[in-house]
Amino acid sequence: MKITNFTIVTVLLVSAAFSQEAEPISNDSLAVLLSTGQEKILDEVIYEDPTANKSWGIMLNPIAPILYKDGLKLIGGLSYFPKGKSSELSLHCLYINESDDDDYMLNVDVLNRFYFGRKYRKGFHLLYGGRFTSYRDSDFNFFGNNVDMPTREASMVGVSFGV
Repeated sequence: MKITNFTIVTVLLVSAAFSQEAEPISNDSLAVLLSTGQEKILDEVIYEDPTANKSWGIMLNPIAPILYKDGLKLIGGLSYFPKGKSSELSLHCLYINESDDDDYMLNVDVLNRFYFGRKYRKGFHLLYGGRFTSYRDSDFNFFGNNVDMPTREASMVGVSFGV
């Protein structure tokens, strides 16, 4: 019984020693200023803006031509992100040309991303733009067999939206 009483008293004393609440920090303390703006400070300290000193960017996918076995495949683009604005204008291109014939496909996208309420171009944004597509196709693959058909060729224009 003495061991049980000793254990209970020890647990109560230890819990009382560690359960003391910290006294509130005064209003003029630097700690109060840091705690109220902690999220903003961490956002500024952690995030490095990759477009900080740039206005233009070039994109090129070097893997696409290597991995595409049926001919040539090029993917790339150009981006413009003006200083002091929360938007980005970009031009994306996709070109596929099959080596065994004159078949091709070309997609050109013009997109504008508008970022909401952020200092940097990241996070939630509205996307809108247009696409021009042109293609030529002379093969028709029917269950693994190529069927001779007249050459299909077309050019189209479209509009895109996204969030």
